[in-house]
Amino acid sequence: MKREDCLYHAFYCEENIWKLCQQPCFKELETQICVISNEAQCCAFLEQRAGQSSPGFPSEGLVTWDYHVVLLAKDNGACLVYDLDTLLGFPTVLELYLDRTFSAIFPKAYQPIFRLVSLSRFQEEFCSDRSHMLNKHNEYFAPTPPWDAPDTGAGGTNLAELIDIKNEEWGKLYNLASLKQTLLG
Repeated sequence: MKREDCLYHAFYCEENIWKLCQQPCFKELETQICVISNEAQCCAFLEQRAGQSSPGFPSEGLVTWDYHVVLLAKDNGACLVYDLDTLLGFPTVLELYLDRTFSAIFPKAYQPIFRLVSLSRFQEEFCSDRSHMLNKHNEYFAPTPPWDAPDTGAGGTNLAELIDIKNEEWGKLYNLASLKQTLLG
């Protein structure tokens, strides 16, 4: 699968991944959704399309996201990351992605926490009314995608629970080292 064959809309990573999950090729693979955030909801990422070049950092594309969502898939023994916002390859081998996207140079407050969610649960239970993208004047911070928002039929949104690292209902949490140990051994 090529990046250009995927539906993509900037600043809606959770919806991009929700749409990506629907691709038939992922039904045959062992897949998980990886939600990345931290307690302050201000996590530093490198190698991101929306990022900037910054002196003193090892690579381009520095940005802070309140959260970010990617897809992980095991294919022929390799764990791959599908991130439609990365400047790295699509997909990227997990170890390379983690090493190039996150840096020990960043203060602890900017370090990532990862949540793994099964693909089926994400597809069946994730819903968003896009209210997280509205400002106090009820205007969107960024234009909305051309497709309907993910909806389970109940309406509303559960995005806040998904990205809240104090809420373990959506799955176990990992720091960078424990995620590497769990997924890479």
